[in-house]
Amino acid sequence: MKRAILGLGVAAVFSAAPVVAGTAAAAPPVRVTIVLSCDKGVDAQASVTLRAAVDSGDLATITNDELNCGPNSISGRTRARVVVDVPAGAVVVPQFAATAGTSSLDCSFPAGGPLPALFVCAPVGSSTAQLSVK
Repeated sequence: MKRAILGLGVAAVFSAAPVVAGTAAAAPPVRVTIVLSCDKGVDAQASVTLRAAVDSGDLATITNDELNCGPNSISGRTRARVVVDVPAGAVVVPQFAATAGTSSLDCSFPAGGPLPALFVCAPVGSSTAQLSVK
């Protein structure tokens, strides 16, 4: 009986080893979800460029035609969601601006950064536009 239990325990350790090794060397996700959301009374638009790494070439660019929100935006919606099938590991935000009333704020991030990333733009007080890339 002890040999049977020991044998099952050793088999479990060896069968789990390839799974652990596979997850440690995982590639960037192939699907990236970008969400731009606006609080009530806030309009925003953004352009996003996805890259394999911050200093590598562009894989995909999503323009403000697709990424806009707010009552006075192109879409008129409070949220925009875009899903892109690319193995991205970094994001550059060449254009991200939000407006609330007469106050506007440029929250672009052209230097770029790794994924996942969250950018918050607050043109006035606590009213924000949030750009999530993951």
